[in-house]
Amino acid sequence: MNRLIPLAACAIAVSVAVVPAVAAPDAAAPAPAPAPAPAAKGEIAKGTITKWEDAAKTCTVKLETPVNGAAEMTFVWNDKTKLQGAGKVGEMVMVRYAAEDGKAMARNIMVGKDAIAVWEAKKKQGGGGGA
Repeated sequence: MNRLIPLAACAIAVSVAVVPAVAAPDAAAPAPAPAPAPAAKGEIAKGTITKWEDAAKTCTVKLETPVNGAAEMTFVWNDKTKLQGAGKVGEMVMVRYAAEDGKAMARNIMVGKDAIAVWEAKKKQGGGGGA
């Protein structure tokens, strides 16, 4: 009987130390950090201008290739946007843009086949086709 008491005490001590660690490993482990958001990167859209508003600084483009399922996109621009060519309905356009405050902010707008060809030639030469 004297030998059972130390054995029982040892068993209790082991179970107190081991059972919580085995029973709840997730509770003791810290939650993994969320993955960092991807860096904002410029996208390119190409299509035909369906609406152009100089005063509002917006243009709507029927896309050659849908973007996120959308067949048409509206772009906004500001004083930093590089505009090549004259925007008018029916013209071919290529827009380099990035998401900004929930809008498609144009960085470059190339209107007309000639402006698009110049941009594409610069890109092939490693010039990137603009800022």
